[in-house]
Parts: sequence; structure tokens; C-alpha cells
Amino acid sequence: MSDSNRVGLRYIEEVTWNVLPGTPTMAPIRFTGESLIPNVENIVSEEIRDDRMVTDLIQVSRSNTGGFDFELSDATFDTLLQGALFGTWTTNVLKNSTTEYSYSIEKALLENIKAKAKSISPKLDM
Repeated sequence: MSDSNRVGLRYIEEVTWNVLPGTPTMAPIRFTGESLIPNVENIVSEEIRDDRMVTDLIQVSRSNTGGFDFELSDATFDTLLQGALFGTWTTNVLKNSTTEYSYSIEKALLENIKAKAKSISPKLDM
């Protein structure tokens, strides 16, 4: 059983959609709760074998659901707000525009540091 304070969320802006930078430095996300869940759908090969074994388990889809709750504080979510508005910050003003951004978000389960992190979302849809 893990404590709620042993979970961390981190993100990084991607230069190319769904591609992490070569040596990513993840930024922490301040949050009050989260419900991020990875979903994987598999099918079993229909090949019939004389030894009754399953030939293959095939991953046919992968998606993510959920979100995170937070308290809005000064400058904490500037990068994510920029992505949500498709805009850019100019002299402390953010205006909506058409610039697309994508982010990778990581949910780190810190209870067992060796099994530390799982990638949760290749793209933040806002």
C-alpha cells in the first residue's frame, strides 16, 4: 500500500509530437490529486497449436484517461497554460493563437524507487 504523498507528476514539452528530447529533464507538476490511468487493449492470437499454447498476445491499442487536480498559483502552470491556449507568452501576457504544443507527462510511483516511473501520456490534450 502506498501513501498519497509518494506519487509525483512530471512533464516535459516535446519538440516533435510523441518524441521525448534526447536527455529529458522533467519538470514537476504541483497537484492536489490525480486519476491518470494507462489503458492497454490486447487480443490473443487465434492460431491453433497442437501444444495448446497461445502463440502471441497482441497489443492493439493504448490510451490514457484521467487528469489531475491543482491549486492555481503564480507562474506554476505557465507552460501548460501556453499549450492550452496554443499561444506564447510575451512580456507576461498570454494570448491564444494557433501554435501547437505537446507534452509528455510521467506519473512516478515513488514507493519503490527501482520501479520508479511509467509514462502516462504522450500528448496533453487541453
